[in-house]
Amino acid sequence: MTVAAVSIGVWGNKSRGFAHPVDACVDEATGHLLVLNRSTSWSSPHGRAVRVSVLDRPDPDADVVAEFACHGSEPGQLMAPVALAADGTGRIAVTDEHSHTVTVFGSDGRFIGRIGGPGTAPGLFDHPAGIAADPDGIWVVDAGNDRLQRLTWDGAPITVVGSTGLGPGQFRRPWMVNADTEGNLWVADWGNDRMQVLDPQGTCRQALGSPGGEPFLRPSAVLPMPDGGFVVSDWAHRCIHRFDQRLRRVGVWYGAARLSPWGRERLAEFDTI
Repeated sequence: MTVAAVSIGVWGNKSRGFAHPVDACVDEATGHLLVLNRSTSWSSPHGRAVRVSVLDRPDPDADVVAEFACHGSEPGQLMAPVALAADGTGRIAVTDEHSHTVTVFGSDGRFIGRIGGPGTAPGLFDHPAGIAADPDGIWVVDAGNDRLQRLTWDGAPITVVGSTGLGPGQFRRPWMVNADTEGNLWVADWGNDRMQVLDPQGTCRQALGSPGGEPFLRPSAVLPMPDGGFVVSDWAHRCIHRFDQRLRRVGVWYGAARLSPWGRERLAEFDTI
């Protein structure tokens, strides 16, 4: 077992701190770490905590330098955000499973546009979840429709991949997607308890796992590593698995870490916590 050494953050409704952070990415255009705060209840005052926090760098000593987006249904607002991705040229895309849309922002937080909407036709979504971005377009996990979609940044459909099932390239409630340097897509096939790797055209290259929880039970994300291996976050087993390129498990991380710098400051300020 491997135990995490350090953490970033503390609970907070605004400014420094996070409220139910669900995804993060580095914006290569600015070098900032972006953290997506989903909050815990859309109907309570805590719904106001929905936002994207911008940290000056991705390390434990980073501090929040800006925020953008907020809770709501108006342009530039988010109701139930799930994931975000940056294309490295100054565009950031955020999926929202409540409105079944993807909202596009600039690196400076300005609202650029909203694409999609509820439906089953290409370009429409049913509870969009994970997202991967590059300068030419975005890959969106269309979770409720058991598929992935490739779209331009203007929302024009390019490719639809997948259908409901257990076969190669099929899905049951897929959740997150990440792309590697060769354009392959690493997909957490949540409902099938497995991960799949698709080539840039959407053909399944390999898969690991099967319904029943071995080695995963409801995997929520897959991240390729530079050495050819990958890590998988395991929602139900509450851990992160590390595999080498031969699909051999070489490590497991559990959720224990030293208190973050922000947490130490908060305890020093409020010693009754």
